[in-house]
Amino acid sequence: HQVFRLKQLTSGGLHMSPNLTQDKLVTMDAVVVIAPMIAMHWEDIGYRLKLQEHDVELIETETRGDMTKACKKMLKKWIRSAGSRGPKTWKTVLDVLSELKIDCNSVIATLEKEAAQS
Repeated sequence: HQVFRLKQLTSGGLHMSPNLTQDKLVTMDAVVVIAPMIAMHWEDIGYRLKLQEHDVELIETETRGDMTKACKKMLKKWIRSAGSRGPKTWKTVLDVLSELKIDCNSVIATLEKEAAQS
């Protein structure tokens, strides 16, 4: 596994810690922990992960404005979607956050803590 160290978020890309390998798959347990941290941007993240517009709209309808619930559903949909942006790794999610200019430091710190415990 190729490993990246977290130094800082730079325009050249994300640098992850030793506990987060490039191919660390997104798990449902981690989705529950991370979703509240990025919920405000769930729609933009969903579109960047190449979810279909009707899927995003359906999630919005089903969750009735609950952004954390919507974010969880969106990430779960992405994990299960064959045609969406892949691979289904945290690097893909962090790349999207970086593209959207969303601060990833707290997300990375949380993922590092989760990885160290598993």
